[in-house]
Amino acid sequence: MTAYVSNSGAEYLDLTLPYRVREGELFPLLPGTELELLSQALGLGVRTRGKVAGHQEEGVVRVECRDPLEAFQRRVMPRIDIPVGLRYARGQGHLRSLRAKWEKQLELLQAPQAEQPSFPYCPVNLSGGGIRFNFREAPRIAEVCLLLLELSPQTPPVCALAEVVWLRPAEKPGLQAVGMQFTHIRKADQDRICRFVTEVQKQQAQAAQTPTES
Repeated sequence: MTAYVSNSGAEYLDLTLPYRVREGELFPLLPGTELELLSQALGLGVRTRGKVAGHQEEGVVRVECRDPLEAFQRRVMPRIDIPVGLRYARGQGHLRSLRAKWEKQLELLQAPQAEQPSFPYCPVNLSGGGIRFNFREAPRIAEVCLLLLELSPQTPPVCALAEVVWLRPAEKPGLQAVGMQFTHIRKADQDRICRFVTEVQKQQAQAAQTPTES
């Protein structure tokens, strides 16, 4: 989840959340919820741990932070540029309803004799941690989308919630390149993406080493 520091004290941070929540709703940050707070760029970052102390006002959460800041280097997941089947729905709703839609979609995909949707294929940049592809209408930073990804034909799709973390103009005029990180994804599906990326990288490396006939 994305949050912005709006105020701070000796042992607390006030975090502003960019998501829609119903008035008076504390989900998913209930008092006492333990959090790991990260700030990172270019593979380097700092982190600390804290606990939700309460809500100062709508959309502002106070987190008690007693652990010292710790520097770390982010483990970079392998990623590839490849066409995959893709369907997405932009996040229209609140955090609780978006998570419920994701859970419901997982149930539908796993149901016996479930009819699998058809997918248009488009170029993406994919890793086990997230995805990049082009939008015609740029979303907002921290907007959450429901994604269905078909890694290859005749394979069950991956269903995930993903959050927009950056935007930039795409190479093709009129499009926006959008980087998203997965916020809700089954461990088995994330592992499947990682295996898929690794296998494609091996195939690409073997193809590059194969001499061409003149």
